[in-house]
Amino acid sequence: MNSDTEDTKYQLNQNHGTPTKKKKKKHRAPPPSPPPPASSSPIVQAKVQVVHGDPQKSPPFVGYFPSGYNPSKKYDGSNSKETGSPRVQVYRSQKWPKRFQMVVSPTGSNVDFVGTNYSGEATAGQQCRYAVGVFDKEAQTLKIVPVACDKIFRLEPKVRGLESADKEPESSVKEEVSARQKADRMNELTSLYGTKKSIKEAKKKHSLKQEDNPKSQEELDGKIKEVKINKEALESTDSHIARNVPPYNASATSPQEAYPLDKIILKGEWDFLEDIFQLLQAGPCRSYSFRAVLSIEAEAKKKHSLKQEDNPKSQEELDGKIKEVKINKEALESTDSHIARNVPPYNASATSPQEAYPLDKIILKGEWDFLEDIFQLLQVGTEVASNTYPTFVCNRIRKLQEFQDEEDKMTLSCIFSYITHLIKFKDQHSMDGVSSAKGHKIPSILFQKFSTIFSPVSKRLSAEMNDLLISYVLVLTLYADEFQTDPSDIAKDLRMSSVKLRVHFEHLGCKLSRKNNLLLFTLPVPLQFPMELCPFVKNILLLDSEGKRVAVKYYSDDWPTNSSKLAFEKSVFTKTMKSNARVEADISMFENNIVIYKFIQDLHFFVTGGDDENELVLATVLQGFFDAVALLLRSNVEKREALENLDLILLCLDEIVDGGMILETDASVIAGKVATHSMDADAPLSEQTITQAWATARDHLTRTLLR
Repeated sequence: MNSDTEDTKYQLNQNHGTPTKKKKKKHRAPPPSPPPPASSSPIVQAKVQVVHGDPQKSPPFVGYFPSGYNPSKKYDGSNSKETGSPRVQVYRSQKWPKRFQMVVSPTGSNVDFVGTNYSGEATAGQQCRYAVGVFDKEAQTLKIVPVACDKIFRLEPKVRGLESADKEPESSVKEEVSARQKADRMNELTSLYGTKKSIKEAKKKHSLKQEDNPKSQEELDGKIKEVKINKEALESTDSHIARNVPPYNASATSPQEAYPLDKIILKGEWDFLEDIFQLLQAGPCRSYSFRAVLSIEAEAKKKHSLKQEDNPKSQEELDGKIKEVKINKEALESTDSHIARNVPPYNASATSPQEAYPLDKIILKGEWDFLEDIFQLLQVGTEVASNTYPTFVCNRIRKLQEFQDEEDKMTLSCIFSYITHLIKFKDQHSMDGVSSAKGHKIPSILFQKFSTIFSPVSKRLSAEMNDLLISYVLVLTLYADEFQTDPSDIAKDLRMSSVKLRVHFEHLGCKLSRKNNLLLFTLPVPLQFPMELCPFVKNILLLDSEGKRVAVKYYSDDWPTNSSKLAFEKSVFTKTMKSNARVEADISMFENNIVIYKFIQDLHFFVTGGDDENELVLATVLQGFFDAVALLLRSNVEKREALENLDLILLCLDEIVDGGMILETDASVIAGKVATHSMDADAPLSEQTITQAWATARDHLTRTLLR
């Protein structure tokens, strides 16, 4: 340390320009040269082995002593008595499992060296990585083990018994204040800054508490005890659920009170039960309704007489007639297939556009009476407001005035009203259309139907339900335009472009045609839906850092010969080698193909598909292959490890894609299936992989030698 200071002073004097006095040089004898070492240190040739970190195992803990204490040195008074090595203990916090404390207790001393990984020097950012080397003289090996930055402890001396343990550092997040403390603080603020009214109310509430006024609480308890409770009435309130009967009162004194009518028919339901009363008010319908009741009773008796236990012969005749009935299987399939296709109810074998999407399946019988608003406006002579109704409806109101038949006019106006309610329902459950739907009232019967069909979640429509609602709207626009519709108006109302709307029309089976320089969508019959093709993968490549093969699989005939495949691999590698695809996957177009690729160390992963394939699907396949290989190689993804486990990688490819069809993309599932195959040691040699065959041969050889 002194020599460094003298050198610094000498450099400062040399750099400074002030003259110094010259001193006569004294001839001194040169210092004697140090004697040569008795023997030179031996050269050690050790084999270096790097032990990679295992997430399931804890890395070693390292502690250092800044005070200069040497744990390998023996400290005692006489220097003759041998002392043992110091005791080392590591403690983990129960509240914070990632916090550790190391305590080193030297033998025969009352001083402990304590270090933590959550305070002091350990909390500073670490810009480097550490490792511990362990040299074995006998085996001539040097093992290097990585050490985590938070497992290095600075051990400071502390006198045992005098200093308490380090306190846990205070968390930056304040603990939640209890309800009592919060109430006390609010009372203090109210008494200091509140109005007279708020202070008076606070004092009144405060006086009702038991700890502030015990007498008032005692009086309140006495009054509660004096209250007579009707236990039978309480029991009967919930007992109807256990008895599976309507709500009743077991202590009732009259039949009307035994089963209260207001508990069966609620207050808001009476307005929807006036149909029979209205028929009676009409007069002529009285006999008709009475005859209808009689006919219903007659049909019920007729059905009852057909039961097998009452008349076995009639039941046999009925079974025979049922067998003779021809069932239209196509119609039955189309009844429920609209759910799978996400379109309104349709008939695939229809011979006319009106039969393809039946209007009575979209607008039900009881809903027409709630769709007369536009028709009534026209009857009065009021114009339809453009800010109330969609653009599609406003631009076609003139068509209603051209109709001479009142029934056709009523039907089209109801279709317009239904389209309006659908669009407003969509706007109410979307981010960009809430303002336009503000103030619009949808009839309760329609609102309940829309909520059931489209089932909005948390006030938003899912993508699938949004597409279904758009399909309903487009079918009704086809009805309104006599199955030749211009998509420009409805595209504005749905806040979509005509190009995106074309996909929805084609999904309904519509065709695009041109008429008088206008693009119109028509509905040809019978319906022909577009074929939904599954994604197809052309190849999966695993190349090294020089573009050479490690593992490849081709599922397409685009490259018929091996030379063409090698040329494709070389071209793809040359084009992508300079890209930075190590953090996340990248995409590129090559020879009318989409190539998704990702790099790690000296391995390059590629997945190729057609130019019309979905890039997200191909990226999912690549990520699944990449993660599965990382699991199988235990995160040591490099060329050497991949070649040693080539059989696992090939099995991994077979689990992901078969013949170009995607089977699985979940990395954990893929790795689990591959591991299951690799653990099947009882399989014959012809069905085992190379690694399995070598393992089987080794086991047989071991058993032979042991005999």
